[in-house]
This record gives sequence, C-alpha cells and structure tokens, in this order.
Amino acid sequence: MVKNNNIVQTDKQAPGECQYRPGLEGVVATRSNISYVDGEQGLLEYRGIAVRELVEHSTFEETDRKSVV
Repeated sequence: MVKNNNIVQTDKQAPGECQYRPGLEGVVATRSNISYVDGEQGLLEYRGIAVRELVEHSTFEETDRKSVV
C-alpha cells in the first residue's frame, strides 16, 4: 500500500487496493510471439517492429490495428 508517497507493506488489504510486492513476486510470465525483448541490447519489438519506430511514426490506432492481424 502507498501512504504519503511511501510504499508500506501490510498484511491486510482494503478492497480495490493493490498490495506492494517486491521484484516480480506473484507475476505470471510466459513466452510471447507478439513481442520481443532483449534488455542487454536494448531491443523492444511489437509484432516485429521496433517500439521506437511505432512511437515515432504511428498513431495508437494504427498500432492497435496491427494487433488484429
């Protein structure tokens, strides 16, 4: 929980409130053919297109249409 801009870990959680979890604890991850990430080389691709190119040259709507393919 966040109080006064500080993250506070508690045992109780109010309805609709997110609980702080360090690292990726509890996060489900899987392989994807939609995106590609290579952190060491700084690559992030969406459907084979560099995200930097999408940001610089595509609108949200154009990128969204690519997801329907």
